[in-house]
Amino acid sequence: MDTGKDMKRVVIIAHGLGEGGAERVASLVANHFETKGMKVLFIAVYHNSREYPIADDIEYRYIDVRGKKGMAALWERNVSILKLAKSFQADVAVSFVEHEITLLAISNIDVIPSLRNDPESTERGLLLKMLRNFNYRRSKKIIFQT
Repeated sequence: MDTGKDMKRVVIIAHGLGEGGAERVASLVANHFETKGMKVLFIAVYHNSREYPIADDIEYRYIDVRGKKGMAALWERNVSILKLAKSFQADVAVSFVEHEITLLAISNIDVIPSLRNDPESTERGLLLKMLRNFNYRRSKKIIFQT
């Protein structure tokens, strides 16, 4: 398998690899891309548990923001995701999280958010709603799961 830059490089961003349907889907998507010959980076932003398996060739990173809360933790996750995706030379990112991709959304990396719920029914405040809407408007594609 080619490991050069001519391979498509995909970042999968999710809460983690355990305890949830979205996490299971994220692991399946990561494994699928890897079997298709793509270079994959899986970024876990909330949990480091690894209930769902990913292929050995998939690079895995956990963003640990212990000690930070609220907007400081959200900012740290945004910065870390952007740094990891850029150093990975990502072509595209598929995100199973909403607010942690704002800096990525304004980079030159295409971001494809994946929605599983009605955004209006899950939002927790005006600023987070604005971030979510900004991220979605910047996306060329959005995945809707039912």
